[in-house]
Amino acid sequence: MPAVYYIASGSGKAVKAVDGITNPNGVQLSPDEKTLYVNDTRGDYLIAMDVHPDGTLGPKRNFARYEGVENTAAGPVSGADGLAVDSNGRVSRPRLREMQVFSPKGEHLGTIPLSRPPQNLAFAGPDKKTLYIVGRNAAWKVQMLAQGHKGRAK
Repeated sequence: MPAVYYIASGSGKAVKAVDGITNPNGVQLSPDEKTLYVNDTRGDYLIAMDVHPDGTLGPKRNFARYEGVENTAAGPVSGADGLAVDSNGRVSRPRLREMQVFSPKGEHLGTIPLSRPPQNLAFAGPDKKTLYIVGRNAAWKVQMLAQGHKGRAK
């Protein structure tokens, strides 16, 4: 059964953090590291959970409704894959031939069209204002006004 795991500090053992997400694919922390976001490739929503001081997670909640979800006989298919969060807490996620951006409150801010299906994305560069998007036989390098969170690698 699909679930999200973490490696426990000290023990090095994988610990189940949350289950009940149909197809988790892509995780990211908010800039203050108090919220964990999880994509659900086969769901309608980007999921969020509060991160407690001891590292455990609170109950999952629907954070943002994906745009353009396809409803199939097997259920919804969002195509969500990968996540990036900028220093202002905006969350970006690639899907099909686009990238969707959500506010820190989960509001859809806009969609950036792409010529090929993307799979993952990350802010990088010395000032973290370059967004790299990779996908099936393609890579994009986009100079951004927004800046990625500088407190960790991704």
